[in-house]
Amino acid sequence: MVVSAALPTDERIETRLARTPGQWDAIDAFIRTHAYNTHGCEAPPCSPRGFLFGAWQDEVVVGSMYIEFRDDHTPHPLEEVYGYDAVSALFCDITYRRSIHPQAGRWFSSKQKSSVSLRVLHEACRFAAAQGIEWLISEGRPYTFKRLRELGIILEENAASLPDLSKVPLAGRRYYQSDPPPCLFRMRCDTFRPV
Repeated sequence: MVVSAALPTDERIETRLARTPGQWDAIDAFIRTHAYNTHGCEAPPCSPRGFLFGAWQDEVVVGSMYIEFRDDHTPHPLEEVYGYDAVSALFCDITYRRSIHPQAGRWFSSKQKSSVSLRVLHEACRFAAAQGIEWLISEGRPYTFKRLRELGIILEENAASLPDLSKVPLAGRRYYQSDPPPCLFRMRCDTFRPV
């Protein structure tokens, strides 16, 4: 059963996939600034193998999300941090395959109490679903899971998953050292639909 999640329409926000080097650079700069200001760390660079989404207001980036596809033989970055077993444990009901279970991240918004983060998430999920993707893997904290569930989004977390800080570059460790620490989850792409 697909549950619909409401997508507020109270702001003049445009969400779109980065299609030009200028759009990519603007969203990437937003991610780096937001990661530093919010978590006191550096965000890893976005690979050109991925898809970068931005939320724009008056041609200024106000939100972001990144989806990265891998072939079945190339580990996702989250596997390097949490280990393959922790990621594959999210898929006890189906076989985990990197090529059909992309990693999502860099989900940021500069606007508090707004629909920006929901809009960019919706755009990324819509894109992934159009590619035939059912599940995205990511990492988050309990407040993220609570908010997504309130929206009717189906997700499952691996609360026992703990990051291996020795696998995280020093510049990115503060994100993982916050309380509560993030853990892995998978999110069903087709459960995020505007009503």
